Amino acid sequence: MRALGLDVCMPDFLNGRRRFDALEANRSRFISKIRWVVESANGRIKHFKWLNQTIQDSTIPQVRDYLRTSCELVNAHRSPAISSFMNDDMIVTKILENLHAPNLPRVRINDEILRWVNCDASQLANFPVLSIDQIRTITVGVFQLKQARSYCEEQCSTIHLDNPADFPLQIRVNDPQLIRISFKSRHSNTKTYYTYISFSTQDILNSCCDCPDGDRKVGVCSHRAAAIGFLSYQRYNNGPTINQPSGSYLNLLDDSDRIDDFVESTDEDEDYRYSLL
Repeated sequence: MRALGLDVCMPDFLNGRRRFDALEANRSRFISKIRWVVESANGRIKHFKWLNQTIQDSTIPQVRDYLRTSCELVNAHRSPAISSFMNDDMIVTKILENLHAPNLPRVRINDEILRWVNCDASQLANFPVLSIDQIRTITVGVFQLKQARSYCEEQCSTIHLDNPADFPLQIRVNDPQLIRISFKSRHSNTKTYYTYISFSTQDILNSCCDCPDGDRKVGVCSHRAAAIGFLSYQRYNNGPTINQPSGSYLNLLDDSDRIDDFVESTDEDEDYRYSLL
């Protein structure tokens, strides 16, 4: 494939590391951005039952004709898989420029000793207010935006994000335009990731996160998308939601730390035999 002039890549592996470096994370995002188009096209073809199964060797001579017929039916009767946006060219230019760009907040965090003070989102008045299109330019797609709202609802334990919500964060001492927010991992209750955001009153300058893909400059991880989306848009413009956030279920359960494990009993109880029905 390289002989044909194609740049062949595959996502990297952590191999025991905590996260990818900026270049590895950026290249992985390039791959997933391109691969989605291919997988979307293949998924449409597999809607035909015959093409969504193991094909017998005896039918190989007919595969080409069946595939061409299926693609013609999809093109004739289905809407385009990809819709063009006004700022597509700008997004492409941005991700190409950021491929080899270092993540400056990560360099700063690694090289400096930073002190933080607790704060709340309601006290962060100078954070920029952005539109959905501006946020989509930062995330380079909509997948992280869809997950971002779920993260925010779990973080605030409410679906009404435009109401005063508890969204704890920290501000750097002597630098109020650098903040960090802690998010719990979706895959492990014992892991917490810090998301760092540097901003001005007009725009998001830089960001990084402690999660495995948190240093990429091509788009952002779901944690950064959640923080940027809530602070710049959702707390001012709450939209409808269909799915019940898992954070609201916390009120239905009792915390085991608040339940005494001592249960009073008498010697008489020892004489009874219990069974489960």
